[in-house]
Amino acid sequence: MKFSVLLVPALWAISGCGSGAASEGETFAEMEAVYERFTRGYRLGEPDSIVALYTDEPLYLPPLGPVLQGRDVLWSQFEFLESIRARGAVAHISFESLGRGASADMAWDVGYYTLQTEEQDGTRSPPGRGKFTTIWRRDSHDNWRIHVDGFSQAPPPPGAVQSTREP
Repeated sequence: MKFSVLLVPALWAISGCGSGAASEGETFAEMEAVYERFTRGYRLGEPDSIVALYTDEPLYLPPLGPVLQGRDVLWSQFEFLESIRARGAVAHISFESLGRGASADMAWDVGYYTLQTEEQDGTRSPPGRGKFTTIWRRDSHDNWRIHVDGFSQAPPPPGAVQSTREP
């Protein structure tokens, strides 16, 4: 019995069964497009546009806290962007993937993110850096959405400058 329980899912994954089976390259390109929308949402200070990138019932794992569930709670994690926008500043976030994988309807990604705030006068905060792990799920419309998102701090990026001013 154990063999058949393991064999059926394995054959299902190998055969590419499931909705929207795409090549791994296509999946990764779609994930990158979501990261670009995530980055744009940060830059524009729009929590709603970021929350829309998650599944209907996401799991969010902030450092030193409980697992948060649902979009309402998730929105509260990004509302700080509105205050950054209100003071005329811009939040910049970037992602560096170190490893990822995908099957028909699920994918994962592990890497680093860098976050920095730029004030109206061009002054930038020291860059903050963290590690992230995301689990992606393809939704009923064949779009990749973030289902599980966990992150924690990491050492500053190599060669980080503590404070800069735009020319």
